Amino acid sequence: MSDNPFTDLKLTGLHAEERTMWPAGNPVRYWALVLNEDLVREDYAGGEFFLYAPDTGYYGWFLVTDIPVSSTPDPYQVVIADTTFLKGAPHAEVRYGIPQKPDSARVIATVSNPTFRLAL
Repeated sequence: MSDNPFTDLKLTGLHAEERTMWPAGNPVRYWALVLNEDLVREDYAGGEFFLYAPDTGYYGWFLVTDIPVSSTPDPYQVVIADTTFLKGAPHAEVRYGIPQKPDSARVIATVSNPTFRLAL
């Protein structure tokens, strides 16, 4: 397995894990960020988790089994494998609430990219 691609990122409420998915019956190993266990065990009701970069207004996605989804009601399905999204913004957040209203959603976890440089 390759090295953890998330080592340069500052994580709050998340940690990196090596995972395996089985598309078409063949194992594929990959790295992903997942919520810390204390956050997974909290009670959540009335919203969905989504990945949001407040500096750009862009949304990311979660990998549920082998399918990318824009949001999920299940904290165990907060699986972030998109390094391009995370490294393309100075800051990203896992939020809980209504994805169409990101400003009113609760911030659950954060990813900061200290090496981010705006490309001109």
